[in-house]
Amino acid sequence: MFQSNAAIRLLYFGRDQLEANRPQNITVPLYEQYWQRQDGQKVDRAHMLMTLSSLEEVLIKATYTTSTLEAAYVVMSIEKNS
Repeated sequence: MFQSNAAIRLLYFGRDQLEANRPQNITVPLYEQYWQRQDGQKVDRAHMLMTLSSLEEVLIKATYTTSTLEAAYVVMSIEKNS
């Protein structure tokens, strides 16, 4: 979840099959069509840009398995696709 200082929250739901308690790489696309607002509505480009321009938090929710002990991001980067 991305949260901006304007109280905008955008949610991303991944479809990756994850294994419990193992380091894994996850790629999250930063295109509005992959995200939704907290109220379930689609994200438009304006909301996406407003959120990214004043980003305060990147939150992860660890509910991929019933035996998850910990969830954390070690390295986070934004890369441009060519």
